[in-house]
Amino acid sequence: MNLPGTLDSITSIDIMGVLEEIHKLGNTIILVTHEEDIAKHAHRIIRLMDGQVSDDYPNPNIVVVSHKSPATAE
Repeated sequence: MNLPGTLDSITSIDIMGVLEEIHKLGNTIILVTHEEDIAKHAHRIIRLMDGQVSDDYPNPNIVVVSHKSPATAE
């Protein structure tokens, strides 16, 4: 999936919520972004500079989207 950088913030968060649900089902998600706020949702962060890995670490402060499904939303 290629998410364009022109998505509004609400749509971006909604998509991150969907990706979290897919991950909870046991799927691996590889997300490439230039957006720091989106990267904060990752369990692991790998940064590249000049084609080389410059950082590779587990994210100690994972941001989680808490969504209610439309069926349970009040």
